[in-house]
Amino acid sequence: MHYHRSDTAKKRSKPYTHLTAIQKKEICQRQRDNPNISYRNLANEYGVGKSTIQDIIFQSKKWLAICVALIRLFVQPR
Repeated sequence: MHYHRSDTAKKRSKPYTHLTAIQKKEICQRQRDNPNISYRNLANEYGVGKSTIQDIIFQSKKWLAICVALIRLFVQPR
């Protein structure tokens, strides 16, 4: 018997949230400027899971290096 992924996967407690590169940079800046801020607080504020924040912080060098002005110049709002 074959099960569809949706049949066996646990249901999400939060809807899927896509964070932009600018938001990820902002998260890294906030954590850098205030190391005592908890991943849980950031997760709640941005509507994502704690593990998502951990993944972003782990790659903070990448996100802090992006140029926000260039992103805004080349990315058109949807």
